[in-house]
Amino acid sequence: MKSSLTVWWNGAIVGTLRLDEHGDTTFVYAPDWLADPNAPALSRSLPKQAEPFDRRRTRPFFAGLLPEEAQRDAVARTLGISKGNDFAFLKALGGDVAGALTLWPEGETPPVYDGAVAREPLGDNALVDLLDALPTRPFLAGDEGLRLSLAGAQSKIPIVLVDGQVAAIFQLIVGNADAHGKNYSLLYGPDGTVLAPLYDLMCTIAYPDVAPKLAMKIAGLATIEDLKMAPWTQFAADTGLGGAFVRRRTAELGAAAINQARNVADSIAMQGFDASELGRFANIVMQRAEAVAASV
Repeated sequence: MKSSLTVWWNGAIVGTLRLDEHGDTTFVYAPDWLADPNAPALSRSLPKQAEPFDRRRTRPFFAGLLPEEAQRDAVARTLGISKGNDFAFLKALGGDVAGALTLWPEGETPPVYDGAVAREPLGDNALVDLLDALPTRPFLAGDEGLRLSLAGAQSKIPIVLVDGQVAAIFQLIVGNADAHGKNYSLLYGPDGTVLAPLYDLMCTIAYPDVAPKLAMKIAGLATIEDLKMAPWTQFAADTGLGGAFVRRRTAELGAAAINQARNVADSIAMQGFDASELGRFANIVMQRAEAVAASV
C-alpha cells in the first residue's frame, strides 16, 4: 500500500519519505529545500540532489531515528505492527524522533507550540501511572495524540569529540553506563557542522539495579574496574587519536571532575533538590575520576 510522510525541520518541509506498493521506501528532497543554499542536507549519506534516493540509501538514516531492541519490540506489540516495518514505526512515532526532524502524514502540518503551559501540574498519582505504564508501553505508544520516539540503545561504538574532550572518557567518569550512539548529535549551522553538547547524562552507576557495564566499551573494557589494565594506548589506536593526547585529556578530565563535582552538586542543591543524594552522586563521580586519572 502506498503511503507518504512529509519530513519537517524547523517548520520547513525538507522532503518526502514514500512507501511504494512493493514495500520499498524512497526519499526525495523538496524543491524549495534544494533551492535554499542555507538548507543543509539531512546527512552525508543523503546529500542534496533532485533525484530520489532508493531504499538502500534511505533506510539507514531513517531507521536510525527509531528505538531499537527491547524498546522496539515492546512498541511493536503495543501498536500491533511488525517490528521490522520502519515506515509503520515512523508513521506512528515520527512526531518526535531523535534529532530535529519530525515526520507527519502528507498534507498534515506539525502543531506549533504557542508557549502555553499546563494549567494543572502533574500530580504524584498521575506520574506514578505514567512510570508504571512505560515498561509495557515505551514512549507511551498508543496514547492518542502522542507520536514520539526517543531512540533506544544500540551496539555501535562511535568516536566522539566534544569541545576537544573525549566524550567517552567523560561518560566513564560520571558513571553513565547507558551512554550510547544515539546520545550524540550533530548541529548544522552557517559555519559548518559541529557535535552537539552532551545530553541525556545521568549517573547510572548510583542505581544498584542498573547494569554497570558501559554501553560503549573503552578499548574492549566494560567497567571502571577493568581500567587497571591501562587501556588508553589501545583506546587511542581504536579512535585514531594520538596516545599523548588521550592520556593528557584523560588526566585533565579526571582533575576537572574532582575539582568541580562538589560545586556542581551544591549549585543544584540550592535549587531545592536533595542535597544528601547530590552529595552521594558527587562522591561517586570524584571516586571514579580519581580511578580514571590513576589509570593514565
